[in-house]
Amino acid sequence: MSLRSMDGNNKIKAQATKEANELLRKLPKDLSNIIFGKTIQDILKQRDFEIVYVPDNKQVSRLNYINKINSMKRISEKLIIVEKEKKVKKLNMPIYI
Repeated sequence: MSLRSMDGNNKIKAQATKEANELLRKLPKDLSNIIFGKTIQDILKQRDFEIVYVPDNKQVSRLNYINKINSMKRISEKLIIVEKEKKVKKLNMPIYI
């Protein structure tokens, strides 16, 4: 995000504060935060989660077909949350080193 846009947002926020316009005060701040948050996202660390229904403890055959399981957590007797690697990662954003 450029310094010019940050200065512009600060001027808009200052004017909105003088006018006591809460919406106009929050909007530039939220836009700046959204842009900043998108720039620090790491696409390579994204994961998929799947909820698996297991009728009984002996029948976990569905888990055998899931590839690249990172972790599992049982949330009830018959439900397990499975964390796994994403099969396809779209590299449509910059990756910061």
